[in-house]
Amino acid sequence: CGHNVIATAGVGAGAGLAALRDRLPKGRVQVIGTPAEEGGGGKCRLIAGGVFKDVDAVMMVHGFDRWVGHSDLLGIVRVGFEFTGKAAHASADPWAGVNALDAVVQTYNNVAMLRQQARPDARVHGIITHGGAAPNIIPEFAAATFYVRARSIDYMWDLYKRVLACAEGAARSTG
Repeated sequence: CGHNVIATAGVGAGAGLAALRDRLPKGRVQVIGTPAEEGGGGKCRLIAGGVFKDVDAVMMVHGFDRWVGHSDLLGIVRVGFEFTGKAAHASADPWAGVNALDAVVQTYNNVAMLRQQARPDARVHGIITHGGAAPNIIPEFAAATFYVRARSIDYMWDLYKRVLACAEGAARSTG
């Protein structure tokens, strides 16, 4: 989503403000890059490290498909699930296996059902990251990753717990 452009845009904004420094109120402008931004919580680490302690205002630059001039961006937490079952031949003795992919698919479906009860200011989206090795083998391992986003940090963590419950229910129901 344009992460290669973000640093350039931030530096450009800083250079533009520097060129206007004689016309701006007294103060200091800093251009602060944010590491680990694709699910790594870079801004959280900078805040915890005190980088923004003496900062009065912050502007974030991020690529998007439209003009956005507001501050109602969503917080995000990443959650990954790995399920382990028991491999078996899908034709010769499928009853001897425990299908880890079934748990991932059930988790995905549970989360899809959860979405209709989520508030409009929240999002949950995910992908199946591993679904097995071959169609004729009951998958012993399967995995999925979800992002839980919400405007309120409290609601984000509430929704996160509900996504965990979706996976726990899937694990119980599939063996």
